[in-house]
Amino acid sequence: ERNGVVSKDAERQTVAGFLATWLVGKQGTVRANTQKRYGELLKHVMDSDIGKVKLSALRSTQLNAFYAQLLAQHLTQKGQTTRTLSPRTVHHVHVVLHTALRDAVKDDYVSNNVCDKTKRLRVPRAKTYTPNADEMKRLLVKAAEAGDRFLPLWRIAMLTGARLGELLGLQWQDIDFDAKTVMIRRTLLQSTRNGKPDFGEPKSEQSRRTLPLIPDALDALRQHRQEQLEQRLLLGSDYANHDLVFATHTGTPLSHRNCLHAFKLALSRAGLPDSIRIHDLRHAAATFWLKAGVPLKVVSILLGHSGVGITANTYTHAVVGLEIEAVEKLGRVISILSLIHISEPTRQAE
Repeated sequence: ERNGVVSKDAERQTVAGFLATWLVGKQGTVRANTQKRYGELLKHVMDSDIGKVKLSALRSTQLNAFYAQLLAQHLTQKGQTTRTLSPRTVHHVHVVLHTALRDAVKDDYVSNNVCDKTKRLRVPRAKTYTPNADEMKRLLVKAAEAGDRFLPLWRIAMLTGARLGELLGLQWQDIDFDAKTVMIRRTLLQSTRNGKPDFGEPKSEQSRRTLPLIPDALDALRQHRQEQLEQRLLLGSDYANHDLVFATHTGTPLSHRNCLHAFKLALSRAGLPDSIRIHDLRHAAATFWLKAGVPLKVVSILLGHSGVGITANTYTHAVVGLEIEAVEKLGRVISILSLIHISEPTRQAE
């Protein structure tokens, strides 16, 4: 029997208790990485004083104070000012908590979602650094000189704009050298199971896509495949053949962490900012395409975005450049038309 606010069974339920149950219920309904991230974010709530509060007694003022505490600045031992959590991470905590409490309302644990009444969290737009063509060329040249075994990965990332997880999940069966295409149909999760690939679904339905491969990409893949085959012959049965395009020297999946470490070394060798991320190779590819005149809609499809709006918002710098160029072209057309219009009476008089 319900008392008009919450069900009697829910009156003794704490926030932490409900969230723990909610997380268990999400298993199998979301990707493994998403489930893991939900747990990491909600742990901040469950381990705090908020977690001890009765779900029915939770108020927006308590959440506002909790978020402020997560954002509070403090001095480190080195005297530097830092935050407990970044504004973006606190925003993600709020989003997942809001989703969980929305289910609490649906299941009659509470009558309303207190997250609806919290103060709006301001999240500064993440600043990204998009490497230019010269910088990308320098990174590849220095990687080649150093014998960087991750060189094929960097090259294909630049030439396809694919996400790291998508590249690490690529298998040779996905590449059609005759059709000059590569199919993106899985992603490698951050964790692997006993040295075997732990594949997950692509980020969205739009992320399942077929990408064209330009000659440079095909050449890089052919050379990489030959080197991998030689390594397989050398190791024989000790090589773990999972058909992975990008793998360790023994055939096991590459970890995201090792890729990150190798990329930082590649940046250092090339004298590039340490702030550049592997994901910025994707940004570089998209920017090159847009500046080369590839339509925004096509770029959106190549990147696997769920909509053109996401592409336009992410690559505003490139789109603005195209708009300026379009205006300049329009100006030239108008000037030509004006000259034609002015010269018409002269031709008629003749």
